[in-house]
Amino acid sequence: MASLLCENRADTSFADTAGKTVLYKLTLIFYTGNPINPALLNLMLSHRTDINYTDIESSTVLYLMAKNLRQINTVNFLISQGTDINAKDLQENTLLYTATITGVYFACL
Repeated sequence: MASLLCENRADTSFADTAGKTVLYKLTLIFYTGNPINPALLNLMLSHRTDINYTDIESSTVLYLMAKNLRQINTVNFLISQGTDINAKDLQENTLLYTATITGVYFACL
């Protein structure tokens, strides 16, 4: 379905009132479950989805994924696509800080 919509020029940059984009909502669906299929991520990015877009809390998709060790491949993919790994949220927290306080950083050591 996503492929069909994107091929027919669906707006992948749309954000709701909380600033959550289609890509962010997609990552919410997969956050606690299986990793996101890289083909689906490629599809979104090939249709001009901004992987560095921030919501109203200045969080990016990478922030959400960095909180869950099951999403390490998604994090690697986003980094390989040029996502900003030094971005800060509204509290001035970096991704490294976020990963550390959630225990993900230590699990990767």
